[in-house]
Amino acid sequence: MYEDKIENDLIIITKQTMEMFLKLKEPSETLALYCFYYYTGKWQKTNQPKATNKYVKKGLKWGEDKVKRILDQLIECGLVEKIVKRDDTGKIKGWYIKLNYIFKQDTINQLNQNRQMPDVAEARCGSQDTNALSDSNINALSENNINASNSEELQKDINNCLSFFGTVNTTNLYKNTTERKRMGELLETKPRNKLNYILKNLDTLSKDKFFPLITKPSELLSKWDKAVLYLTRSAKEPVRRPNIKIK
Repeated sequence: MYEDKIENDLIIITKQTMEMFLKLKEPSETLALYCFYYYTGKWQKTNQPKATNKYVKKGLKWGEDKVKRILDQLIECGLVEKIVKRDDTGKIKGWYIKLNYIFKQDTINQLNQNRQMPDVAEARCGSQDTNALSDSNINALSENNINASNSEELQKDINNCLSFFGTVNTTNLYKNTTERKRMGELLETKPRNKLNYILKNLDTLSKDKFFPLITKPSELLSKWDKAVLYLTRSAKEPVRRPNIKIK
């Protein structure tokens, strides 16, 4: 019962998602609209709430042009999608908004146990009638599906890593399938300590004329040896020092 209450009450946005909003033209408005859709989805117990522009106008007290403009920005950055539902004859029955990021049940359990800040997971696509917040189908992943779970963790890692490129690249890398694949290759083939160091310091490193030009994962992958060589020569790579006890 407590899990259900947590599930129904929380509207969560991670640091990485918040950074996406801050890069948009109108961050406060896009954040407000996303939260409104998220809130509506909580009431309707689905990740695809029925929320027409007229409904949003009334709820947020916006004009119709503003609703359309802000919705387009959310769609462009991949946080929501427009879904049309038709009957057997092809006639439109209704328009829905699919939220691409929802709160996972396993992180709800973690919150109950450890009281830690949970993550946001990519929502399950499924059919248009999918209820991503129901007890039987709240997860994009089944606990019994180990392969899917591993894929989920990789996608989360990819999203986290892509956020660091925001300081050197203004385009939306999150929806770029090629760059997502290259980021996955980096995660799976390169030493994590070096990769983390480069990503976390990418903004500073990019300002050094001797550091190779890297603005996206594919460039980092192709210029990996040059980047590591630069770090070695400039002594900017963290060094593991022996633990010496002073008597």
